[in-house]
Amino acid sequence: MKNFYAFSHIPKTAGTSFNEILLRNFRASRYLNPAHGLYEGPIGKENAKLYFEDSNDSKILAGHRVSLNLPFEDLVNGSLTCFTIIRNPLRRLRSEYFYLKSLKRKIRDPYIEESNCYQEYLEKIINNDKLIMEIGTYQFQFLLQNCENKNFVHLENLVDDNYFFPMVQEKFIDCMVLLEKFFPVDFKNCSYTIQNVTSHYNLTKQEIELEKKVKDKIIKIPNNDLMLWNFANNFIAEKSAYDYFERELHRMKTRNKLRRMIHSPFLIYSRRFSNLIERI
Repeated sequence: MKNFYAFSHIPKTAGTSFNEILLRNFRASRYLNPAHGLYEGPIGKENAKLYFEDSNDSKILAGHRVSLNLPFEDLVNGSLTCFTIIRNPLRRLRSEYFYLKSLKRKIRDPYIEESNCYQEYLEKIINNDKLIMEIGTYQFQFLLQNCENKNFVHLENLVDDNYFFPMVQEKFIDCMVLLEKFFPVDFKNCSYTIQNVTSHYNLTKQEIELEKKVKDKIIKIPNNDLMLWNFANNFIAEKSAYDYFERELHRMKTRNKLRRMIHSPFLIYSRRFSNLIERI
């Protein structure tokens, strides 16, 4: 039985850094990240099944067009596990705002485009129930696109059946340690350097208060992203509860430092150049 994998890349959740890890471990021949501009919507279950079954080796399907609508129980030649990275929805919201603003002429979100500052954007969100709903369930809806069951029971069942491995952006290094432990055959080296980071921004007192108001509204929404984030945090905490986790975490931190020293200069400048071209 071969091991197949998928990665549902929710925007602004450290997916660029994770994709670099995937490409290093699977190489180009076993890694597919379809361009998400070809057509709208996620890759269909049947197309994903064809990709996995046409293989004599383990492989991974990754990208923005991957959801949890996957052939978990339909593969006859291997098992399938889907990864994703969940982020605190307020931090994801903030990161997305400043990232899209940095793109200048390429902004597609009218609320962001028409806002002169982050505070103004937050004020628009608070006064728009439809927008609160979209923002507060964005990651949940992204994952469950085209799935028959769109609830936490479905997510819990996928986790229990070892089909779904939710990770946490704020605990990225912990998650990489766990990948090497639980998937040692295919994830041999998950050390990393952070890619595509949005510039740090210090919130004003007014913005902090407005984010709290947004959070209070999100909490009231069924199947919201704060619930999803807590769900993923609990999963990672449970997986990390073994005797030598802290030792492996320390080793990963050391390996990351070495990677930054040895590999980072070229990667950093190539990424900066790529981002510069994208923003023009």
